[in-house]
Amino acid sequence: MNSASLSKTRNLSAQSVLIDSLLIAGFAVVTALASKIHIFLPFTPIPITFQTLPVILSGAFLGARRGILSQLLLIAFGCCGFSVFARSGPGYLSLIGPTAGYIYGFVLSSFISGLIFEKQKPRQFWILLFYFTVSSLVIFVPGLLWLKLYAHISWRIALVQGLYPFLIGDFLKIILATSAFSSWQKMRTDEPRHS
Repeated sequence: MNSASLSKTRNLSAQSVLIDSLLIAGFAVVTALASKIHIFLPFTPIPITFQTLPVILSGAFLGARRGILSQLLLIAFGCCGFSVFARSGPGYLSLIGPTAGYIYGFVLSSFISGLIFEKQKPRQFWILLFYFTVSSLVIFVPGLLWLKLYAHISWRIALVQGLYPFLIGDFLKIILATSAFSSWQKMRTDEPRHS
């Protein structure tokens, strides 16, 4: 490989790292901003937030590795004290409070979403809807487990406080995610190909 080719390869590699970094940071910031759209319910410590929409999209758009990094960066922001979650105050308080399991579930969801969309590459709307539903439900696994252990409550109460109130809102976010990703796929398909 001559020096010109080597230089070009290095430039492309640096450009790729920069783009990856911007995408990862971008999804972390969007997820943080989405936390500001929230509703607190009187019977549960878990708020309804808009965060799960960018979370499930992060894996679909970025893939498993970069998707995970975007959510780990969000958590890192929280560890540094930034208010990147629904509850006001330093973010690290949310990482040890009743919502912590859901936040850690963001990482798991982004990973699962990324794996699915990397391996399956679905295009049909109903299949996309199913995969985004799976990615969204994954968040509830560590979320409910943490809530039960943190609050010392039964599984029945954990479901009442940590699952049932969020199903309708999550389904609407899943439809939004499916529509957005499906539209993006169509735009990419419609792009003119250059020879």
